[in-house]
Amino acid sequence: MKNEFIQGYLIGKSVEILVAGTALLIAKKKGYLPSADKTEFIAQKRKEAARKRLAR
Repeated sequence: MKNEFIQGYLIGKSVEILVAGTALLIAKKKGYLPSADKTEFIAQKRKEAARKRLAR
């Protein structure tokens, strides 16, 4: 009985991971996620820091 519960749990977790991975791939493909380019990220942070300095 215990083995069946563990097996069902593992199957449920594998389905959950599959659905999350599929959603992530679709979001990347459609462009819903921001780019993970490090240079763009650093440039954005510098712009935000400059705005904060000007606001003071």
